[in-house]
Amino acid sequence: MRSLLSISALLLLSHFSFAQADLHCRIMGNVFITQEKSQAQFSFYVEESEAFADLLVFWEDSRVFADRPGLWHRVESPALADFILFEEKERGYAHFRLHFTELESIAGCQ
Repeated sequence: MRSLLSISALLLLSHFSFAQADLHCRIMGNVFITQEKSQAQFSFYVEESEAFADLLVFWEDSRVFADRPGLWHRVESPALADFILFEEKERGYAHFRLHFTELESIAGCQ
């Protein structure tokens, strides 16, 4: 009985960790980049190469088309944002790494 509970607890923890790791894959729509880390829901680091990025991001001109992961529309106010993000200068402090792409078709999770 005790081992069954231990196995169940481990499965739940591993599922929770996996779910936390995928949160950046859900970021889409209206995005506000804040200068204050305390206001942000997530922080990101900009990778020079797409090979090392967790997420490829394409900036959409219209919020209507920012409808899947990696398609972002920049807004000027946090009140209009679906997500508030902070750009980290140090890779180790960021929740995820991204690379900005010019191609809409490759935007999304890696």
